[in-house]
Amino acid sequence: MGDISEQLNQLTQKYEQLEIQWKKECESVQKKDYLINQLRLELEDKNKLIATLTSEIDSLNIYIDDSISEKKQQTSKLNELDKKYQKVKDEYNKLKQKLIDRDLHIQEQEKEYKLLNQQVQSETENLIKTYENKIQQLEEEKDQLKQRSQLKEQTIKYESYKKWFILSVVFQPLIFGLAKFLRKKK
Repeated sequence: MGDISEQLNQLTQKYEQLEIQWKKECESVQKKDYLINQLRLELEDKNKLIATLTSEIDSLNIYIDDSISEKKQQTSKLNELDKKYQKVKDEYNKLKQKLIDRDLHIQEQEKEYKLLNQQVQSETENLIKTYENKIQQLEEEKDQLKQRSQLKEQTIKYESYKKWFILSVVFQPLIFGLAKFLRKKK
């Protein structure tokens, strides 16, 4: 009878130790849940940032489209100027002096157009580079977020499997000991 009460005391002590360990594991799981929630919040913030940046990119797209439209209008104006220039050239023999004045005027307009065209082209190229850089930056941030999220999920899964393994190793002898004890009692 002394053996049984001693075994019962040992089992009770083991049970209390397991209960303490179980509470610690529960606290650990709660901390990890808290960390997961923090990561989710951080991910949501990053998603909001991505949405904001997407909006900015859309604005840049509109600006680029407007710039392209302006360039087309300027090309159309150049074509009109070329037509005027041809008319002036046809009238050259009759109105030589007027043609010289107009020719100078047209040359000035062409210079302005070329300057404008160069400026628009330079601005368009700069906008395209900025747009491409922002897209690349967003994609890199998105990939980094995905990698961090996957790493956290893998760590959490490993910890869960580890806990269940430890619990099964600890409870197996306890259950068999209890079963043996109950068989002896019968």
